[in-house]
Amino acid sequence: MKKLAIVLSCLVGMSMVAPGYALAAKNGGQAVINANGNVVRGDNVKRAKLVAQGVYYVFFNNNIRKCAAVATAGSHNKNALGPASITFWTRPRNNSTIEVFVYENENNSAVNTEFSLIVQC
Repeated sequence: MKKLAIVLSCLVGMSMVAPGYALAAKNGGQAVINANGNVVRGDNVKRAKLVAQGVYYVFFNNNIRKCAAVATAGSHNKNALGPASITFWTRPRNNSTIEVFVYENENNSAVNTEFSLIVQC
């Protein structure tokens, strides 16, 4: 009976998460950006660009000014960067672009690394 309850709760949880994920792709977007500023994969992302050491622009296909966003620095592969900090903001003159800043925690210097960005509207 416990196994059935766990399976059912997992299925219910997945059904609750999936609609939000679909909305993010439609109204916001998500992207994995590599250290060189290229889009590895994503939804509703026009392109990305490395503009300076540790500074990236991520361009979306629609206005994201009133959306919520979350970003995670680092990579899922074996060459992952150590502890890092990431911050971002929507560009003031472009409602479809987020500027991302990545810093290495050890010496607080800007660093180029892969990151993930999710925008939910």
